Amino acid sequence: MSGDTTLGISLFNAQGISDESIDSIINNLHICTNLFFITETWLYPPNRTKIHSQHWKQHHNYGRRVEGSHNREEAIQPYTNNNDIENIILCGDFNSRLGNYTGDHNTNSRCNVFLNFISEYGLTLQNIELAYGIPTLLTGSSTTSTVKSSIIDFFLTNNDEVIIAPVMKIESELSLGSDHKLLYFGFTHNFAPPPTVHLHPRILWKINKFKPKPDKSHIKYIEKYRTIITPQLKKYTEKLKTDIFTELTHDHRQQQLDNLNSELIEIIQKTLEEAVGKKTQKNKSWKWFWTQELEDATNLREHLYRKWYRAHTFNKCIYWKKFIEAADKVRNMIQIAKNKCFRQFCEKLRTNEFNINGPQATVDKITDTWKNIYNDPQDLAKKYHLKLVM
Repeated sequence: MSGDTTLGISLFNAQGISDESIDSIINNLHICTNLFFITETWLYPPNRTKIHSQHWKQHHNYGRRVEGSHNREEAIQPYTNNNDIENIILCGDFNSRLGNYTGDHNTNSRCNVFLNFISEYGLTLQNIELAYGIPTLLTGSSTTSTVKSSIIDFFLTNNDEVIIAPVMKIESELSLGSDHKLLYFGFTHNFAPPPTVHLHPRILWKINKFKPKPDKSHIKYIEKYRTIITPQLKKYTEKLKTDIFTELTHDHRQQQLDNLNSELIEIIQKTLEEAVGKKTQKNKSWKWFWTQELEDATNLREHLYRKWYRAHTFNKCIYWKKFIEAADKVRNMIQIAKNKCFRQFCEKLRTNEFNINGPQATVDKITDTWKNIYNDPQDLAKKYHLKLVM
């Protein structure tokens, strides 16, 4: 890599997250963010696609235990003791209050253990130099002006020589539905670039045109497909004579097989395109239920949080109470909007829209819709005393 490059990492302990909040969080990310880590999202594996974003590639980790480990130190040893890993960056909510070490006003039982861990592995706690004394967790009260704060979200690195001009920003005036603050850590580096990966775009066709329909309209598409592909397959099969391969060396034989494979794929793809046409992928979005009213309510919540953060003495109690009321209102409005969309979906079931492909297709459609609206269809079934089989 010629020259230096900036790497920006944002961190957020969401304390639970859903589609309705991810967009406002992403909109508040530091402009130089390359990697965004969200902890405590409480998204279970079946709902991993609940966070929809058109511009972010997602990797989900559901807290898998490291084999043979019994504590945090043992769990992280495969990385800290791996000589093949030159540069390590650890970030997250460590739940360790380190007192004067980070500018926190208190310590907890994890303090000494965490400090020993940092010392043993030669790690640098970046919060000390870049954000000393700035809380990463804030909680107010509607009865007193006291603000409960702590510093427990950290960025740690193991190689100061490659961390050039580091910066850290803690978004103290943003609520975003969590007591934890949104953190940003960025620096200039000259790391070796990762290997280039060429991703082949997924091609989709309108295969549903082949599905049997009451009006028999699917037959013409099947016949068209057969008419186009039959003569091409005849020419293709002529190339599969065994004597061709016996005359070739091993390397040339493998190349010939690869060429034949590519040719067959091309035949099928071109035939599908002519017979039924390509299908355009639609980017999923959670905004199917979002309204301007919800947007205004969310903006008011953030406005009141900033007012609380900047207020003093008794005004802090007043604004915290208003903020909590606004946050509750946003949650209620979102739930009402989701319920309304679900009722509209149920009304559609009165028509033949979901029954044209048979009862199983109807069940599948209902299940998918419930997964997109609620975290767990089973919970919804229990709520309405339904029996759901999946």
